[in-house]
Amino acid sequence: MLRDHPIFRSPVAIDRGQQVPRSWPADWNDRHDQNQILVLPLIQAELKPAAPGWCTYTRDMAEAPEIEVFCGGINSKTSTAAAIWRQGNLLHYGFDIAPDEMNEWGKALLVDAVAYISRFTEDRPIMLTPSPFAGSAFMTRATIERVIANHDQSRWDYISPHLDSRMLTQAGVRNLSSFAKWHPTVRDYLYADREACLRVDEDARALGLNPSRREFFDRAIAGLAGTDEQAEPIRRMLERYVPEGSGRNASAQVWADWWKANRQYLFFGEAGGYRWYLDPLAKARQVPTATLRGQARASR
Repeated sequence: MLRDHPIFRSPVAIDRGQQVPRSWPADWNDRHDQNQILVLPLIQAELKPAAPGWCTYTRDMAEAPEIEVFCGGINSKTSTAAAIWRQGNLLHYGFDIAPDEMNEWGKALLVDAVAYISRFTEDRPIMLTPSPFAGSAFMTRATIERVIANHDQSRWDYISPHLDSRMLTQAGVRNLSSFAKWHPTVRDYLYADREACLRVDEDARALGLNPSRREFFDRAIAGLAGTDEQAEPIRRMLERYVPEGSGRNASAQVWADWWKANRQYLFFGEAGGYRWYLDPLAKARQVPTATLRGQARASR
């Protein structure tokens, strides 16, 4: 269903009233309370597309300020997969239809999408999100919690490869049921290694410190002022979670100055590797990242 967004208004206005009902796609196994969806046909009535196109799993990417999802489409994945979206100045247009196969709405949507992305000359992709096709995508806490909530034991084979096997063995976790009981005790301390495998950060757990929360910085900076033994686990965490920061060996004062200068322009990205990112556009404009989103990031 098309939402009310500037991308559908100009330069060619798209009448959202032209959407038509379709049966809920059989491939969508998301929980839902409706039997139909509204779609805007994009292809000429007498034609069928040679290929359905490409969609992207963007549900857990909303934490990134430079990502903006415009619409989905009928696909063989999920109801939340995105068909048209942007990251920074890059546009993903997933509908695999040649212009001469499009109806008037298909052509209008393509023109509007190109016109809209042309306005983003300063924005750039920030969050790094490996492709799931490469087997290295980061599994987010939200995804894990959705699997747990569904109580589908068969989904254990889906999430367990993303979890450190030694960690699970030590915790006595063998299936989804035992994992569901154990997960809340370590949820706040999970991090992703270079292979996108989730592990428990023992430094964070020992300190009772959630590195994804903003108060992490105040407590970490205070910890740097302690003895070398006290500061070492803090330095490891800063190096792991804030790679764009002042560096592992920087003093507490240097980190405090960096935090003061950048605190409004930082966001934590689980889908981007369980780390903090600095938003360069927000910093350049001196506008907090929390408010610089969507069309506000356009240059004109």
